[in-house]
Amino acid sequence: MDEQLDSPLPNHRTHHLIEEKLIEEKRRRIDLSIKTYYSKMALPSQKLRDAVGYSLEAGGKRIRALLCLAGFEMFAGKYEEIEPFLVALECIHTYSLIHDDLPAMDDSNMRRGKPSNHKRFGEAMAILAGDALLTDAFALMSRSSLPAEKVLLAIQCLSVAAGSGGMVGGQALDMTMDPAS
Repeated sequence: MDEQLDSPLPNHRTHHLIEEKLIEEKRRRIDLSIKTYYSKMALPSQKLRDAVGYSLEAGGKRIRALLCLAGFEMFAGKYEEIEPFLVALECIHTYSLIHDDLPAMDDSNMRRGKPSNHKRFGEAMAILAGDALLTDAFALMSRSSLPAEKVLLAIQCLSVAAGSGGMVGGQALDMTMDPAS
């Protein structure tokens, strides 16, 4: 019974390739949204602009934004409606990576095969780049075209997840753990 059935449906491998192509197209669209957002950021100095761009446009899988987009699309949402949130998620993730690499945290000198932000731009500028990304992410979400009550709820949820009850709290726990354990 090794005969292949004549089926109008694509086989599993074809489905996988189609899914990979769709994901890559969405990732490219998210990258373009990030690039567009970054080009419009009002940054007061070129050094801060360079530090923000260095990490924000360093690439990555964009998993958070892709998951957010997939969930939104399940309910027939349009990309333009969720775009500010996709970029904001990546800004917050990038901020967390910049701060996590700092000497006072995990003291990582490399990120994605390149010198970490603080190694390239100095500790102070890395902190400011992370701060700008985090703060501007919430401003970006607040400008969404979605109904105000939904935007407010999303901002509240994300601020809790990123703040002391979530990511920052987890980092604080990590900092207090005994390295020997």
